[in-house]
Amino acid sequence: YNQPEMVQIIPILCVNVIISSIGRQFRTVCYKELRFKIVSLIDVVSEVVSLLVAFTLAIFGYGVYSLVLSVVFQCLTSNLVLLICNIRLHPITFEYSTECLKPFLKIGVYQVGAQTLNYFSRDLDVLIIGKFLGTDLLGGYSLAKQLVMRPYSVINPIINNCLRYALNHPEKFCFAASLSAPLHDRKSGPMHIDAPLNLATPAHLQSFRPNRTENQIANCGGVEG
Repeated sequence: YNQPEMVQIIPILCVNVIISSIGRQFRTVCYKELRFKIVSLIDVVSEVVSLLVAFTLAIFGYGVYSLVLSVVFQCLTSNLVLLICNIRLHPITFEYSTECLKPFLKIGVYQVGAQTLNYFSRDLDVLIIGKFLGTDLLGGYSLAKQLVMRPYSVINPIINNCLRYALNHPEKFCFAASLSAPLHDRKSGPMHIDAPLNLATPAHLQSFRPNRTENQIANCGGVEG
């Protein structure tokens, strides 16, 4: 982009690659254990710290570096808090095994390839506009694109994390529903009952029939497949 300032800014931002490795594994473990609350709180705290750093540095005249350093502080705060909150529950052991690394390397190759293709397919327009139309137009276009993609970037990770856990643990993932089924009593005739229904798998939905007996509902708190 013919911007000499980027020569100094890019190396500073590259520090985030090293910093993110501190808490990346703990963030993954939190997602796996469905501890979304603690991750969300950490993200909120890191965003507040980043905002305060940006305001403080801007007041002291750091210019564009106030934004750059605020991003670094956000990454540092988030990963350090993740490390502190999870190091006791999941202590780190230093071991090396080539056999254990092979499956992860195999997955990593596909992940790197997929992320590279997704980057170019997602941001190719930004590269083209910045190259041929200049950085001024690129700034407005990039901001508008971020606003449009913001809902997707917020909702998509939540859905993916939940579905990833559901696919890996189908026997533990329960679908909560409400049972409202007509029951028949010999003395009083037809009656209506509302009870919680826990479905271990979607197959239970197909096996459910409205003429279940009271004992079946009482025994399992819902319906057995």
